Amino acid sequence: YFPAARIAVESDLMGAARALLGGRAGIACILGTGSNSCYYDGVRIVRNTPPLGWVLGDEGSGTYIGRQLVGNLLKGLCDESLRRLFFEEERLDYDEIIRRVYREGMANRFLASFTRFVARHIDRPELDELVCEAFRAFVRRNLAHYPADAEVSALGGVACHFERQLRHVLATEGLRAGRIVETPDEGLLNYHIWNRSE
Repeated sequence: YFPAARIAVESDLMGAARALLGGRAGIACILGTGSNSCYYDGVRIVRNTPPLGWVLGDEGSGTYIGRQLVGNLLKGLCDESLRRLFFEEERLDYDEIIRRVYREGMANRFLASFTRFVARHIDRPELDELVCEAFRAFVRRNLAHYPADAEVSALGGVACHFERQLRHVLATEGLRAGRIVETPDEGLLNYHIWNRSE
C-alpha cells in the first residue's frame, strides 16, 4: 500500500520531543506511569538524565505518586479521614497492598493506578501537596541537568491531569512551562507533515 514509504524507529522520548517541540529546542518530558526527560536541540536528543525506573527514580510519575500515597497511608502519615476514604474506595487492606507490591508482577502499574484516587480528591490540600512534591522531585533530580532558560514541555496522563500543579511547580522552580498534552498524536502528525525528509 505504501511502496515509497521509509521506516524509522526511534524511542518514545524522541517521539515526545518531536511531538512537543517540533523543530524547536527545549526540554521534553514524559510524565505517565513512569517518567523521562531530555534536552532536545530541535533535531536530536543531546542530553538525557537516566530515569532509573520506579525503584530508583521515576520522580513525578504515576508510580512515584502512588508509592508516596500508599507509603504515607500505611505509615499513618495522612489524615485519618483520607485513610478511611482510600481504603473504602479502593477496597483494599494492608495485606492485599503488600501482596500486590511484593509478590505479584506489574507493581509499578498497581501503584500508578492510585493516581485516579488522587485526581478525584485533589481538592484535599495534602494530596495537592503530594503531587507538587512529586513534581519538585522530578524537576530537581532530572531537569537540573539541562539549560535553565529552556522551555519545559510535557506529555502523558499525569502531566495532563495534574497540569495546574505541574505549571505551579515549574514556575516556583524558575522554569518556563510550554505545552502540556496527554498524547503525542497531533504533535507527531504535524512534525512529520512539516518534516517530510525525516
